[in-house]
Amino acid sequence: MSMYRGYLADSGAIGLAGSAVPVLYFAPTATNDANIVKVKVMCPGAASAAPASNADIFASIYKVTGTVGNQGTITPAQVSGNALAANTLVCNASSSAGLSGLSTSGNALWVGDIPETSGASWADDDTNTGKEIALLPSTKYALFCGAVVGAGTNMDVRAAVWFAE
Repeated sequence: MSMYRGYLADSGAIGLAGSAVPVLYFAPTATNDANIVKVKVMCPGAASAAPASNADIFASIYKVTGTVGNQGTITPAQVSGNALAANTLVCNASSSAGLSGLSTSGNALWVGDIPETSGASWADDDTNTGKEIALLPSTKYALFCGAVVGAGTNMDVRAAVWFAE
């Protein structure tokens, strides 16, 4: 028997921008909480992709304020536990421009990056075992992605987040 109900939320492809753009939004209801247990950020390239030069492609999770815009509500894929729909509202962007209307609040709850400097190495995902990111009831969160210095052309960013309720 599973210890919790696990879900996977996928942002889909979002155009890589030079500044941080929210790509996934999480809003637990007043009667539930959740925990992010794993984050994976990928940068699939289109034809003739040009990675950001000598910069990092970064991701971060923050509490947010504002009203989410340009969103499409997604149904997270259940990956474990009893067959129940997630209580947490999850939105991805309805276009490759990312979500809008959100501002960060406080310090980052998680950060990760993919270095694009020649010869750099990176871990392809982060497992938060023992340091899960608590998503509190009635609180809004977003995963932001961007490039520190000028985004490359034909580059997308895509994020997958596993969370538990």
